[in-house]
Amino acid sequence: AVVSTQSTGARAARANEKVIKGELPTMENWKGEERIRKESYERRKAYMDEQERLKKEYVIQEAKAARQRMEEQERNRRAANNRERLSSLEHELEHHHIKPSFAEIPQESADLQKRQQDAA
Repeated sequence: AVVSTQSTGARAARANEKVIKGELPTMENWKGEERIRKESYERRKAYMDEQERLKKEYVIQEAKAARQRMEEQERNRRAANNRERLSSLEHELEHHHIKPSFAEIPQESADLQKRQQDAA
């Protein structure tokens, strides 16, 4: 293994020569470049974080909208079934000339009707 016998001063002198030749940036320029890189990274990170937040928000809104659409479809399906059942019952009543009799009314309702008639 080769051990470097070059002193720190000699390395600094060579670095200074490179700075003078324009091969290396000055310490001030280097710090400025570092600051610019750091600020650029922070801006990119903030942008990416915001994009991620917006994406999550969009996914949540889409899920809510899909759920509302499904609930609306279910309500419409139930309403259609109820209409169909009611229509079927009405047809059944008309077809068989069935008229509801008092015997079909629950006892509580019959008692209430009787009380209302007696009061009138």
